[in-house]
Amino acid sequence: MTYLLDTNILIYLIKNQPPTIAQKVHSLPTDAKLAMSFITWAEQFMQLKDAGTPIGANDLWIACHALGENATLVTHNTKEFLRVKGLAVEDWVAE
Repeated sequence: MTYLLDTNILIYLIKNQPPTIAQKVHSLPTDAKLAMSFITWAEQFMQLKDAGTPIGANDLWIACHALGENATLVTHNTKEFLRVKGLAVEDWVAE
């Protein structure tokens, strides 16, 4: 089964509040898939644009994919990606 996560659920997961959301995700069958809507991409784009810190469209796709997977994005372009709220970023080059 595939679950399409709304933006508010993604935010709850990022903040781990309420923790029951993360518990639910972890209790899903191993073959379950999580997906994120194109609308989520648009919402992220508008938040960054309204804040005066727009991000390139391709980088935003990457960021939203990482958010949707609850993954840490490994990049050397941290300046760009750190503007995406809730996105975990690591720079393995700078370490």
